[in-house]
Parts: sequence; structure tokens; C-alpha cells
Amino acid sequence: MLHFMNDQQAILLWYLYLQPAGGHAVIVGVPEFVDRPRGDTLEDLIGVQHFFVCGLTFEEFVFRFWIENAIWFSLYRNRVLTPEQLAYINQARAASGR
Repeated sequence: MLHFMNDQQAILLWYLYLQPAGGHAVIVGVPEFVDRPRGDTLEDLIGVQHFFVCGLTFEEFVFRFWIENAIWFSLYRNRVLTPEQLAYINQARAASGR
């Protein structure tokens, strides 16, 4: 696993999972920070993590990251969502059973 990104406060940590057969996926880790760190790096502060797949490929992850942020900014700024954003929301709702 290759750590490539985290949010500003390290609440979520993203990793590229390189599979032995040559495939890859993107997973997100939710860390539990240790009270007595062993060193100075972010990895030294992290104990157990809960991992979730958030992209079956890096390309899928980049699209998801981009569109979800674009939707958030549109809603925050009271802008009309694009047809692509609405389709994404409807697909996500259908997948979640809502």
C-alpha cells in the first residue's frame, strides 16, 4: 500500500493498493491515533486503521473525488447542478437503497 494523500487534519488517509497480480485499487483508511507516538511522521502517530475501498481503479477514484467535490461546491454556492452531477447523485442513491 502506497500512502498518497490525506485530508488537512489526517482524518482520512488514501492509499494506492498495488495488487501482486498487477492490478490496483484505491482504499481509504480511517486512523485511530496513538497516545504515545514512536516518531515524527504521520505513520508513527497512527494505530489501527479501518480501511474501505473507494475506487476499483485510480481513474475511478479520481473521477469520484472530483465529482463529489464539484457537487459539494455547487451546493455550497447555491449553484444549479449539472446533468452529470445529478446523474451521479441518483446513481449513488440507487446504490445505497435510498
